[in-house]
Amino acid sequence: MKHQTRKNRGGSSKGTSKGISLIETVNECFTKDGFDCTIIDTYLLVRHEASLCFQLNFTPTCIEVDNVNRCSIKGTGSYLLRKLWECVQQSYLRFQQNTDIKIKIDASVLNISGAKKVRAISLSILYMLTTPEAWSWYNSLGFLESDFASHQAYIREYRSQLETDKKIKKIHPECNTVEECMRAAFTRIKELGKKESLTIDEKKEIDKYADYVAIHDKMLSKQIPNKYLNLVRKTET
Repeated sequence: MKHQTRKNRGGSSKGTSKGISLIETVNECFTKDGFDCTIIDTYLLVRHEASLCFQLNFTPTCIEVDNVNRCSIKGTGSYLLRKLWECVQQSYLRFQQNTDIKIKIDASVLNISGAKKVRAISLSILYMLTTPEAWSWYNSLGFLESDFASHQAYIREYRSQLETDKKIKKIHPECNTVEECMRAAFTRIKELGKKESLTIDEKKEIDKYADYVAIHDKMLSKQIPNKYLNLVRKTET
């Protein structure tokens, strides 16, 4: 099968299909912001500094987002998704076409080197355990699953039962409460994640955090599995 490939085209399509108009508009929006874009059929691949940022699939009902990666200093996950939302809003003003953005699977993680291997620390779990809203990283950017309200209630109840948790206090003995310890852990993980290289002690520290987060990831994934599926941000009109 021969695929149609177009690269770095800023103008809108001459075709009449709304889907093609939308993909061209988003392509133009990212290209003007310094990203390198390639259209392959219904897919738009967005790169920055030669690294893949994410892949977008333009379906008749929505834009499906796959593999959000931090592709450069500029191309953080948060920046990419906010930029995509800006591009979709521009498309709505241009074509009066409602277009939802869908995250099929929440796989948001921080990949940081541990003592023996790279550890994938769930960004969603860190957000759910530390934010006042009890929401995931994608939730904080406006992407909601169908059972969002009930999930929030469950996570708040889950968090209330952690006040007797001694594991996190062993990592952060200076804290007075589990909630305070978790916020301190999240801050420390982000600090370590920004460093170009880690010492052996820092890598061991990462291992402790990764093991702790994995426990809660396993528990919450079992109790609310739909928390991680089909998160949608709807066009605001």
